[in-house]
Amino acid sequence: MKNVLYIGSGKSAIMALDDKYNDWTKVCVNNAWRLFEDSNFYMWIHSGDFPRENFPRDRKCEVEVGYHGYSKTCEEAKEYFKWDVTSPQHHAGYTIFFQGLYHIMMEIRPNRIGLLGFDHDYNLDKVEKWIGDNKPNIQNKFNNKTEETIKEWSDNYFKDFDEDFFYGHGTPDPMRLGEDYIIDKLKKCKINCDIMGIDLINLSNVSNNVTKILGDYYV
Repeated sequence: MKNVLYIGSGKSAIMALDDKYNDWTKVCVNNAWRLFEDSNFYMWIHSGDFPRENFPRDRKCEVEVGYHGYSKTCEEAKEYFKWDVTSPQHHAGYTIFFQGLYHIMMEIRPNRIGLLGFDHDYNLDKVEKWIGDNKPNIQNKFNNKTEETIKEWSDNYFKDFDEDFFYGHGTPDPMRLGEDYIIDKLKKCKINCDIMGIDLINLSNVSNNVTKILGDYYV
């Protein structure tokens, strides 16, 4: 597989539907499967605690990867890169973005990985509110939400903010560890991609401190 399009939920994810990416292998993380409700894609990677209510009704992907899949490839990365660590998942980066990225690197080994719709797309004001309120998420039951669904909760909680997901609102969970953490882990991942001969590029039309690591590259 020459080119992999690695897709998250930020607004730039919608660019994945452009005809110029028809020949790219599509890998979606968590809610990004929603882009392909009426079509097929190659791989769906979801976190171990991804809410069941947000699972696709019909499987549109050829390969589904959950916790056991990406934890195994983090172990493989530890051996490949000679990491002297006890927790390769934390070392890779403790978000589904990074662990899914290493899964692609180790399992698919493409020539190029293009990123769309990931952590750098999030509204930082929204992130500040979320962190200040003890990071409501599925683990803490969204601080005892009263709404029936996560979507209803998100719409109410972020009602004063512009939507920054292609499907509306959601929690900026990958940013819970901070922008500096994302930048540090992405720099290390870029170095490891270079070692493997993989070109890791930003395809998003978003430009900020995170995307500067990869540069602006629009296919």
